[in-house]
Amino acid sequence: MESAYIFAIVACLLGAGCMYVVVEFRLHGERQQSMSQLLKAQADTAAAKKEALAFTQYTEYLAAGKVMLTDKLKLLLVKVVREHTHTETVPREQFKLKAGVLVVVRYAVEYSFHMDLKPEQFELKATPTGIDIQLKKPLLMGFPAITLLSHEIGVEEPLIDQKTVVNEIQVKLPAEVRKFGTAIASEEATLALCEKKLVGCLREFLAAQKGVKLVPAITVSFK
Repeated sequence: MESAYIFAIVACLLGAGCMYVVVEFRLHGERQQSMSQLLKAQADTAAAKKEALAFTQYTEYLAAGKVMLTDKLKLLLVKVVREHTHTETVPREQFKLKAGVLVVVRYAVEYSFHMDLKPEQFELKATPTGIDIQLKKPLLMGFPAITLLSHEIGVEEPLIDQKTVVNEIQVKLPAEVRKFGTAIASEEATLALCEKKLVGCLREFLAAQKGVKLVPAITVSFK
């Protein structure tokens, strides 16, 4: 009888031991699986952070982009060609005519505009939607190039010297042209050309920088 009790006790102990081993093995496997999942989640998070950083890396190069735009000032000139018509009545006394003479002169002008890209005169700012370039409106640069296209002199009797009449009018054109140029500098078409050059230049620079995967929308704000 005692042997039976002893056998039963030993059997219970062995069963409990086996059960403990099985449970411990299962728990160990679950711990290993949880650890693997945790490590994978950490790796995924790190990769996601790295990926997100690549999409905002451009902000690290805004200061360098500002220097680049200043250095490329001469390359960022904007040229606009316009045709104008000058109409003037020449007094009859000047050529001893019966009446005043209407003179119409057509001419083309090439205007050059520059943007003030000295470091203290403009800013590159990161915005929630991208980058904003803030600067003053372009200015007329130098003396516009004037090319005479044609002229008409409305008089039946021939003038003594048509060339003299046209030359006298031509002398007046530079002052007239500068007024036109000042107005053209603020036109939407001119601002759009300036914006296109600025945005293209900055976008190309940022896209070439290490670690930059995305260059966001770039806007220009003229003061």
